[in-house]
Amino acid sequence: MEYQTNGQPTDNRLHFLDYWRILRLRKGVIFVNFIFVVLVATFVTYLLPKTFKSTVRMMVKKDTATDIGLLSSAPQGPDFDPFFILTQFERLQSSEVLYPVIDKLELGRVWGARYGGGEFTRQKTKGLLEKRIDPSQVRNTSIIALTVYSEDKKEAADIANTIAQIYAETREKNRITQVTRGIAKMREKLVDSNNAVASASAAVKKLRDEIGRASCRERV
Repeated sequence: MEYQTNGQPTDNRLHFLDYWRILRLRKGVIFVNFIFVVLVATFVTYLLPKTFKSTVRMMVKKDTATDIGLLSSAPQGPDFDPFFILTQFERLQSSEVLYPVIDKLELGRVWGARYGGGEFTRQKTKGLLEKRIDPSQVRNTSIIALTVYSEDKKEAADIANTIAQIYAETREKNRITQVTRGIAKMREKLVDSNNAVASASAAVKKLRDEIGRASCRERV
């Protein structure tokens, strides 16, 4: 094998020159193929239906112990939860949130008329809706960015805003439920405490009466 003065073999250079010679000879064919691919890609892209997206941002914070912990009988975990945002992603795509959105915007009827086949069921509509939403977390924040895709830009905006509204209402409803249960539990404990105090007071009074009668007998 021959070596150059710098110690590098000449095979690589020969191969490169061969490739370059082939490219020069076939440059016309390569250029035509390139133009053809570009034209086909442009034509296909032009035929595809337009897709619009709408993004809504929500500040999401975990209910801390100072909010509901004192009123709730359920044990409270640590304030920092590394899986909290991921849990909220699942809640955003749950039936608890999406079914009210579907009903409010009548997506089953609208999409059934658009794609044919009559009015869609809630379950089928939910499956289509899940493919059109993309929740993500804004880096180093507790903000969730919910992006919705649709062929209709107004529909994309309506769906994004409605999901955010229903999600906020659902969280507030759940929070109120927890607080209500906590208050009911505290009332039960208060009743038990009052009963215990009443029982203790009755026992003390009975003991005083007995001591009083014993003192009277000794005097007699």
